[in-house]
Amino acid sequence: MNRYVFAILIWCSVASAQPLQPGDDGLCVRLLRSTLNLAPGPLDAETIVAANALAGLPPAATLTKQHLHQVLHARVGMAPTRTAVWLDDGTWYDGTTPAQRAETVAALLDRAQLDVVVLRAANALHPYPTRPSEFRRATGDAEPVDTAHEQREAAKVVLAMALRVKVEVGTWPPNITAVQQAVLTAQLVGLDVQGIGR
Repeated sequence: MNRYVFAILIWCSVASAQPLQPGDDGLCVRLLRSTLNLAPGPLDAETIVAANALAGLPPAATLTKQHLHQVLHARVGMAPTRTAVWLDDGTWYDGTTPAQRAETVAALLDRAQLDVVVLRAANALHPYPTRPSEFRRATGDAEPVDTAHEQREAAKVVLAMALRVKVEVGTWPPNITAVQQAVLTAQLVGLDVQGIGR
């Protein structure tokens, strides 16, 4: 076996066994909370206990990503689980075929929700300011509203390209900042992955 492929398999195995802690967040966590009829939010003790019960584990057992993915597969099916795992971790859920990978990526890129993710991220990075004073307008300086609009439009282009890379290859591109990535991730966790693929 190619050493590079072997290294990837080892990394995926380690990632799946990674323990989850209260406060962890992501599409998989949000999807689980939705199936449990809990309000959107990060992982908490109540969700861990419920997930452990669904996985057949003791309440105090360590919940791993693998357990979470298995619970989601049983609760919502393969397609939403596959999509959530891909967007969270940049790895494909066990059993995903090349055709399903291509279909999932194409379906994600075709969803208007990604445009909403980009718009909300741009608005978070460049919020609308209050209207400028008469004095500022009289000076001839650029109005804050206009400047913010230009910044927001420019940010939308960068964020849209970054999100497309994330969807297509599973990782964020190196040209976006940590702040941009954090804001995009925060908006991405609200994506509805139900009904994507099969």
